[in-house]
Amino acid sequence: MEADTGLVICGKLNKYTEDHHENHQRPGTPPNKLNCLYLNARSVKSVTNKHNKPVELQHILSTFEVHLVTIMETWLTEDVLDSEVLPQNMQCHRKDRSETRQSVRGGGLSLGIDNRLPSKRRPDLECECEILVCEISGPSCVNIDIILVYRPPSSDCATFTSLLDETLCKVSAEYSNICLLGDFNMPNIDWHALDIVSSTADATFIQMTQSHALDQLNTRASNAQGTFLDLLFFNDILNYASDCYCERSHDPVWFDSEARNLVKRKRTMYRKAKRNNTARLWRRYKDFNNSVKTVLKNKHKKFISSLGNSISTGTVPIQWKKANVVLIFKKDDSKVFMSIDNILIKIVSFYRNI
Repeated sequence: MEADTGLVICGKLNKYTEDHHENHQRPGTPPNKLNCLYLNARSVKSVTNKHNKPVELQHILSTFEVHLVTIMETWLTEDVLDSEVLPQNMQCHRKDRSETRQSVRGGGLSLGIDNRLPSKRRPDLECECEILVCEISGPSCVNIDIILVYRPPSSDCATFTSLLDETLCKVSAEYSNICLLGDFNMPNIDWHALDIVSSTADATFIQMTQSHALDQLNTRASNAQGTFLDLLFFNDILNYASDCYCERSHDPVWFDSEARNLVKRKRTMYRKAKRNNTARLWRRYKDFNNSVKTVLKNKHKKFISSLGNSISTGTVPIQWKKANVVLIFKKDDSKVFMSIDNILIKIVSFYRNI
């Protein structure tokens, strides 16, 4: 939970109201929006003269409205109780490193889920590596399968990809809604230019995710070097929205009618391919999906370019005026993370539109 171990996906944290604190519990009605906190802890039980990670974590979870908390590199052992890590209003699902590599320090995964959301771990869908599979009954009683992953940097990438593919095949046979996230330690993949890869292992991993119709949503680098180690995938991006800056209730300014029509067609093709499950339809979907990504990427680049011109000239584009966009400059506005007790926190919100 230190700054250098980072978090990966940012958004908005909502503080609890006074009623929450007075009652010391949350209302019994399940939330219709799931706020997920992602942490790379490097020992969640660590206590030194500089930090007390258990206290810091409890402070975050008691202050902000978090429904799911995912923790990478917990470094937990069997003698540590779930209650020592997460509060009583969360069910804890763990996979300590001792389950896969006896007597090896480090690693470990933990997933905390709000008690109002029925959940269960699915060890029968997991493989012999640090992969945790859990089913959650989300809003509208839709089952979502969460796959939590940690790949040690020293592990063989090809073997890991094969094992993850095996898990995804099992999960896909039972679930329509899949969320895959974690620390993949693949720094050489540029998720903005997937047609350029530096190794066969990276290309194989990308092809594997595409074969399962997974879209990578994290747009923020994991470290100062600008590499993407922490990744977030969904297999049905149109049913979810992640916001790396703040919550929003409308499309970005650059997301025009052409973009909406393309995404709508993509969703239709995906459902048709999934329903008929033929190689031809999946191939058509993947080709169209790649073309849509290219179009959206170009629209976004054009928007960024216009933003730069607007800042340099002091003019506001006509599209911004139509969308009531106002440029506001703040001191040190380049910092995109919230700092709480010297912890960098990033949040992703999952929205269901069913």
